[in-house]
Amino acid sequence: MSQPLEPSKLNEIIRKVTMIVIEIVTLIVSILVIYIKSLIHLIVGKPEKNVSGQVAVVTGAGHGLGKQLSLQLSRKGVKVALIDINQFGIDSVKDEIMMTGGQAFAYKCDVTNESMVKQVMETIKSDLGPVDILINNAGITHCTPFVDLSPGQIRKTFEVNTLSHFWTISAVLTEMIERDQGHIVAISSIAGLLGTPNVVEYCSSKFAVNGLMTALEKEMHIGGANANVHFTTVCPLIMNTGMFKRPKTRFSSLLPICSPEDVASTIIKSMLQNDSLITVPQSAMAIYRLEKIVPEEAAKKVQDWLDYGVGSH
Repeated sequence: MSQPLEPSKLNEIIRKVTMIVIEIVTLIVSILVIYIKSLIHLIVGKPEKNVSGQVAVVTGAGHGLGKQLSLQLSRKGVKVALIDINQFGIDSVKDEIMMTGGQAFAYKCDVTNESMVKQVMETIKSDLGPVDILINNAGITHCTPFVDLSPGQIRKTFEVNTLSHFWTISAVLTEMIERDQGHIVAISSIAGLLGTPNVVEYCSSKFAVNGLMTALEKEMHIGGANANVHFTTVCPLIMNTGMFKRPKTRFSSLLPICSPEDVASTIIKSMLQNDSLITVPQSAMAIYRLEKIVPEEAAKKVQDWLDYGVGSH
């Protein structure tokens, strides 16, 4: 016959079991509260924060989505620091913002150059004050089949699309933590969620951006820390900015070729609501979620049937 447990050991087991039960109940209650809040937000909408008077840095601001983000932020009273390697582009955007009564400042910068990024960010802080919003938008692609990509093209894509995020974030994050205020937005892509032919290096760089933002957000918020430093990752569908010269879609109402104006509007709204991960349009998120729960072969069949992507050029 087995010996009865000593009272002290029995009490220890009871204590441990009780603690686990309490933790599970607490977890379930907290999850229920999250679902209730989500339901309320679905019905009445999420509250939006006020960013008037804040300083925003937008990379790749000289054209396309970066330009639209800058224009729309300025309309909300944001002081916009325009960063691009194209001086003519940011000067034009700056003039357009100034003509409408907004505040914009142009800074030529190669975002792949770590020391240049650091220097420009320090100049921006000196000129405008601490950075409240950082939008990493600069991006390139080559729209070339993998076997035709050169090592230089692959490196350049990662330097612009991925590594530049590290340099810009490093320049502002510490101060955001110290001030307990800030928002970092990464413009990724649906290609960072779903692989697409002819843009393998682009997809890879955007998958890396998603990983960076997901891990960084978790690291910054350990134990409830830095509650007012927010992170938003945006995964738009293909935009008609000229980056992709041969876009294709079989069902344009479901998976459209998006305009940068509409994408910018959705991004800013999501940022003001402190969303963590969004697709533009939202219907793309449903397709992404579906792909994760169906068999892999079925997901491939659906993706082939939708026939959404880009041709090489």
